[in-house]
Amino acid sequence: MLRNSVGAAIDEAIDTPALIAACQKVVRIESLTGQEANVAKFVAEKMIELSFDDVKIDANGNVIGTVFGDGTGPSVMINGHIDHVPVGAMQNPFSGELVDASRWGESGQAIFGRGSCDMKCNVMSAVYAVGALQRSGLKPGGDVIVVADVEEETDSPKGVKSVIEGGIRADYGISVESTRGQVYLGHRGKLEFEVCFHGRTSHASEPSNGVNAIYLSMAFIGALEQYASTLPEDDLLGPATVVVTGMHSFPDNGTAVVPDLVKMRVDRRYIRGRMKRAAFRKSVKS
Repeated sequence: MLRNSVGAAIDEAIDTPALIAACQKVVRIESLTGQEANVAKFVAEKMIELSFDDVKIDANGNVIGTVFGDGTGPSVMINGHIDHVPVGAMQNPFSGELVDASRWGESGQAIFGRGSCDMKCNVMSAVYAVGALQRSGLKPGGDVIVVADVEEETDSPKGVKSVIEGGIRADYGISVESTRGQVYLGHRGKLEFEVCFHGRTSHASEPSNGVNAIYLSMAFIGALEQYASTLPEDDLLGPATVVVTGMHSFPDNGTAVVPDLVKMRVDRRYIRGRMKRAAFRKSVKS
């Protein structure tokens, strides 16, 4: 069967109204990081309903569904996470309703809710697409493994890392993160680390007797911003970046005390062959 015929057969086998309803349902199930059990159960039930050959939820709550191939071709793992970030000030975050997508500069309708595109609907779409292999009667050359993993938003080792350490293997991998429908052929590397600033406490009425750790951190932030402006860009992967993603001062118990400690979280994304760790360390020191 020609490739375009295969694609057409899969498209024909997907029950679009059922897929949309499943996406709405999965958005309505709250699944903050570490609280994904109900969504995992729902995803596994859909895999079973769609005739996956093997479905299981591992000890960490990751869902692993497999459609077996006939052994004539490579295997592929399709991966997406089922946790979402906190809702913040978002109104009706778990409505799952169909809304006009023009508010985001898109056409047609969209499913509203926290985690809809990041990325529970993406996972559900992958489940239905792979299920369509079974429904269409097509047999893949290699196993197709759908992994819906947990705790991705905090880079927890309980997610896809533990799945791989548990022995799941594939020749190729596809992440179903949102890409505006484009195919992305790479991923910037990531480092996340904590920077601590140590000062000296004093009463807030006499700040000169102490060393304010918050003020110490300000110089670092300025240097980091300057360093960020010098980072290179990759034609495929886009720009290398570095950014402060969180900070907290101590003590923080409501008392009038100059803080003697600040903990800052920094996110660094790097591109091919351009990590330059030594240069980064030098910039931080200065």
